[in-house]
Amino acid sequence: MRATQSRFDLSENDRWAEPLDENLTRVLAQNLSILLRTDRIVVYPWPIDKKPDYRVEIQVLHFEPNSAGEAQLSARWSVIDETGKEAPNLKESRLTRPAMEKSTDGSVAALSETVADLSREIAKTVIAIDR
Repeated sequence: MRATQSRFDLSENDRWAEPLDENLTRVLAQNLSILLRTDRIVVYPWPIDKKPDYRVEIQVLHFEPNSAGEAQLSARWSVIDETGKEAPNLKESRLTRPAMEKSTDGSVAALSETVADLSREIAKTVIAIDR
């Protein structure tokens, strides 16, 4: 948990159940599959025979709860049209959600909501390109 601008407090007992990068990738793919109503979401590295029409690149800058009881997700991301019809859509998201309770469970739920918010922003961009 971010305690101050330059200090984190580490929990002695709380850990992620899987590597965070794998978890975030899996959840974003699942969310996009639902939001875009397709089962054709493929996570990189994709098979040679499954080249995507659109590629999403995400650089997560911050993904953390803070001492004020908020979850924060900041990311730079782009949706790239692999067909070459559209220029890349470069975006930056700064998402904040309050935790409903001051606990690890509350922080994790709020972090999850920020990932859902990011998923919706990406899906909205893909839909706009696909029209």
